[in-house]
Amino acid sequence: MTVNRRAALAALALACLPAAAPAQETGAFLVRMGTDTLAVERYTRSADRLEGEIVVRSPRTGMRRYTALLRPDGSISAIDIRVLSADGSAEMQRIAMDLGADSARWSVFMRDTLRQQGALATPTSG
Repeated sequence: MTVNRRAALAALALACLPAAAPAQETGAFLVRMGTDTLAVERYTRSADRLEGEIVVRSPRTGMRRYTALLRPDGSISAIDIRVLSADGSAEMQRIAMDLGADSARWSVFMRDTLRQQGALATPTSG
């Protein structure tokens, strides 16, 4: 499986998580293994949007910024993830995904060049 496809599938997995929460919320996460810090994340959630930044150290140091658009029920209708250089100054990759009732469509860009597009059926609830 290519890195781009893995990244798109990871974005889909994140997008499928339930997102019910109060109208405005902020928070942060620190991911550690023993005394080693692996990642730091901060986020802000409003009624219709979830935005955040994650700095990771593995496999190499990098930053990711994400914006998810939320439906009234709290589920995600679209998500945009930008993979940045370690200092945040250059966009290396962008993954944009739209989630419909029964499908997901994604596009992967590398430095503003479309590299991959795809779609797949998603399970329906009920």
